[in-house]
Amino acid sequence: MNTAAEAAMDLSTDDHVKPALKQLHWLPVKYRVVYKLRLLMHYVHIGRTPQYLTNCVTMDSTSGSRYGLRSSDTADYV
Repeated sequence: MNTAAEAAMDLSTDDHVKPALKQLHWLPVKYRVVYKLRLLMHYVHIGRTPQYLTNCVTMDSTSGSRYGLRSSDTADYV
């Protein structure tokens, strides 16, 4: 990612990359993965994903052991 930022901003190898990453608004890899997973689950929740992805997850509130609990009103997935 640092090399890509250096190429995108036309930096030399002596320049610091951190200001370039900040200027490009690029997330670190760890946070980008979390963002992409949350976005995918949002699309699953609102029904904008292919059926095979929707079939991979089930809402936690649909399991029989959670019936009648306050937590059964949440949009948690398993």
